[in-house]
Amino acid sequence: MNISRVWIIAAILTFCGNVTIQAQVKYCMTFAEFVADQWQQADNASVEPISAAKRRLVQSSDFHIVSSDNKLSDMLNKKAYAVMDGQTLYFNCRHYRYQGIQFGPGYAYGFRYDGDKICIVNRKIGKGELMAVGAIGAVTPGVATSAAVGAVEQEIMMANKVCYLVDSEPNKKGITKIQYINEKFINDVLGDNEELKSQYNAAGGKQSRQSAVNTLQTLRAAGLIK
Repeated sequence: MNISRVWIIAAILTFCGNVTIQAQVKYCMTFAEFVADQWQQADNASVEPISAAKRRLVQSSDFHIVSSDNKLSDMLNKKAYAVMDGQTLYFNCRHYRYQGIQFGPGYAYGFRYDGDKICIVNRKIGKGELMAVGAIGAVTPGVATSAAVGAVEQEIMMANKVCYLVDSEPNKKGITKIQYINEKFINDVLGDNEELKSQYNAAGGKQSRQSAVNTLQTLRAAGLIK
């Protein structure tokens, strides 16, 4: 496996830790609050993987919020914009679409992009996209318990996903513009950085180049995500 890819996956796992362990969870309700880094504490709440059976049934994203306070968990799962679990950011995909296709309920990994935007990791959707529900990689309980053992599984999962960019509040119709971070996006944002362009494009075929693992590696090297 490419050493740099092992590094970025290990870094993600280090930040995420074991997602089933209760940590300091906080949340924001809007894009503006996210940009301003304004968070509220959510006591007795944790981020946990959604079961494979439920993901297949409702085509959900990877995580949900669990709490002994039913009102709190209901609010966080249905209304919150994003949550932070320790140092890990999760974006609530429930109300969002790309090219008219819903991401489905649940949270996905998020990364603060260029200070005031959010890069999210989810399955590839959109017009003409064949959805193989169940074949799409997803987080499974225990995958983050060991960086040494879990890195390969995590890379496979991330390779089956892609990245999207959210950079604004919803418009007057309640629609949020979401961009697919494809190879054109990456090559445009890298500008004259031929070294990073070469590394990005060396990942293999189009699917490999546009995979979340390759995209995140490139964005991190460019200083656009942390």
